[in-house]
Amino acid sequence: MKNILFGQAHRLFNLYNNYQNSPIITTFKLADENNNSIIDYLIQSIANSNYNILYIKLNSEELNIKYDLKLFFDNKLLLDEVIINDKKLSFIHLHNSYFKEYINYDNLNYLLENLKKISDEYDIIYINYNSIIDENVLHICSETKFMHILISPLVKDIMDAYSALKLFVAHEIEFEPLIQIFNAEDNEDANIAFMNLNKASLHFLNKELKYIGHTTKNFDYNTKFSSLDKKYLYELKSVTKYIIDYTIKQQ
Repeated sequence: MKNILFGQAHRLFNLYNNYQNSPIITTFKLADENNNSIIDYLIQSIANSNYNILYIKLNSEELNIKYDLKLFFDNKLLLDEVIINDKKLSFIHLHNSYFKEYINYDNLNYLLENLKKISDEYDIIYINYNSIIDENVLHICSETKFMHILISPLVKDIMDAYSALKLFVAHEIEFEPLIQIFNAEDNEDANIAFMNLNKASLHFLNKELKYIGHTTKNFDYNTKFSSLDKKYLYELKSVTKYIIDYTIKQQ
């Protein structure tokens, strides 16, 4: 039954993307690591580059969110009514206390269908699943084109990323993998990590990956974006440029 559902989602992929006006990027956890700070900085960097971005954070830990995505799933509000607008950066949150109850096949279809209707209002829509890979992630990625995968240069992370790629390929999900390295010693360390992953992906999965840059060790994720060291701002801008080149400019 699951394979039938994934097959149906896969067949809908091309139809969905023909109507899609802006790229949708999806990310998820490879393990129990918390990459939210890295992603939050990147989202801010994209917005600061004068692009309109809608950032959807599922399983969110944000407090005092007045209009949670739960209200949309309960048909109490329209999707645009749960969007929090802040200049170039807009947010949608689903608190983690609602995650298990509300994230399912039907609700995700409902969300994706409504995102399609408003996608022309944004340059990029970014979905942070904020949990490990499961059936729901497979479904989301079958309906979106770009997949943002963050890994460190550790062998374990590279193996976890390869296992994730293998799973998506096994389910015949079409996607563009965007690989970002974090906690790298330097540029060479990041390049080696990417090349090792890409080599395995090409050899065993016949899937070429796209490298979108790195952030180095000692990146202080507790610092406000506006107070970041110039070195880290440069790294974020480099990743931002790659994302824009591979997504918006290829639409």
